[in-house]
Amino acid sequence: MKYLCFDKLVSTNNKGFSLIEMSVVILIVGLLAGAGFSILNSTLNRNDYSNTKAKITEIKRALSRFYTTNSRLPCPARGDVAYGDPAYGVEILSGSCVNTTIPSGTLRIETAASSGVFVRQGTIPTHALELADEMMYDEYGMKFTYAITEAFTASAV
Repeated sequence: MKYLCFDKLVSTNNKGFSLIEMSVVILIVGLLAGAGFSILNSTLNRNDYSNTKAKITEIKRALSRFYTTNSRLPCPARGDVAYGDPAYGVEILSGSCVNTTIPSGTLRIETAASSGVFVRQGTIPTHALELADEMMYDEYGMKFTYAITEAFTASAV
């Protein structure tokens, strides 16, 4: 009588990876990818911060040039005007913000320190400052807020 031997049919010399080995490899790749994305995100945030800071510096220079030329600072622009609208980036009241009207998209706030002192709040008047319309936004996609005491918008001359 002959016996069939099964040990020749089942190979003990496996050439693949075990489930534990594959899990360890996936874990290591995941940790490396997570670290890489963290570094990339940090770098992008640093660039956005630097670019926003550069825009603020350029806006300050433009305000200084405007003051030198006009002996006053500009009124804010309306914040509720869509890009492409003729009023986009235009001063709410050219010449002086000292006025009782409050155009939409701006605020007129009386300060607590003294009655009759008002602050106008809106966004960067890019047209008055001769800046590109994109200068109204920071690198995070938010409009800059521009607020000024009405008295500084009146000509000193």
